[in-house]
Amino acid sequence: MSELTPAELTNQSKLVNTMDLRQQTQLSTVSLPSLGGKRRVHQDGIMMLDNHLKMQETENKYKIMENRLKRLEEEEKRAQKNQAMAEKKAADMMNSRARHYDDLMAKINHYDEKNR
Repeated sequence: MSELTPAELTNQSKLVNTMDLRQQTQLSTVSLPSLGGKRRVHQDGIMMLDNHLKMQETENKYKIMENRLKRLEEEEKRAQKNQAMAEKKAADMMNSRARHYDDLMAKINHYDEKNR
């Protein structure tokens, strides 16, 4: 093996450092074709933006589900109220029929007694 001079060693280490820097840059940045490829964006920034958008989407889904649950609860309360109203009306109707029947029987008995 041949020994390298200090100048050659420095040049070689600069070359290695430059290559490492290029490789890191290629791995950590992405070219955006929508911007004409002139702007370079770090991969970490894209990941942060993606995470932020996912979080917003999750929050929106949560709000939609929360609103759906509230609406279902209100519909259930309304249905129970309508059912209670219907039962009350049915009970009132049955009471009215019974009262009407009793009144008719009382009239029939009154006229029967009168005609005897």
